[in-house]
Amino acid sequence: MKNANSTTTETTTPSTTETPADDKNKKPETPTGAPETYADFKAPEGVTLDKDAIASAIPVFKELNLTQEQAQKLVEFQAKSGTTAAQTAYDEIRSDWRKAVLADPDLSTGGKLKPDVQPTIAKAIDTLPKELGTEFRNVMNTTGVGDNPAFVKAMYKFAQALTEGTHVSGKGPVEVKAPDAKPTSVASAMYPNLK
Repeated sequence: MKNANSTTTETTTPSTTETPADDKNKKPETPTGAPETYADFKAPEGVTLDKDAIASAIPVFKELNLTQEQAQKLVEFQAKSGTTAAQTAYDEIRSDWRKAVLADPDLSTGGKLKPDVQPTIAKAIDTLPKELGTEFRNVMNTTGVGDNPAFVKAMYKFAQALTEGTHVSGKGPVEVKAPDAKPTSVASAMYPNLK
């Protein structure tokens, strides 16, 4: 029995220990809001990120209070969509250039490239040192300049001027007859005063 005059204070403290089952059910905390500084962003495969563009986007990410993960998603989206648009434009330009080459009367007939255009240009490039010739061909293919009608036409003109003509077959020595109709040798025909 308690005395009415005595004051006993019983305090119960809640248990601060959690059971292992509670830990499993707890969701990991995800960061909310913009970090103090963003970690380096990862580029999608085959894409190189423009560091200046990223630097100018970071203040926008902070203003929008984007987490690292949210900002990464936007970077990936922009990189992929920008790459697709650029590739489409590049492909269209090269296609238009090829059509213009096939329409040029100096380079083609009947919608087909003249048979000597490519071999003549290739022969001129082959006159370069091997390593330089390989690099030159790679640049033409990579940049697409090898499809440009002005480039093809200029290379064809240069190649025609720089490369040797085709082989002229001979028919043997020419018979030379002296005015007195005696048969003479080629040497005496070339050097009539030589004894």
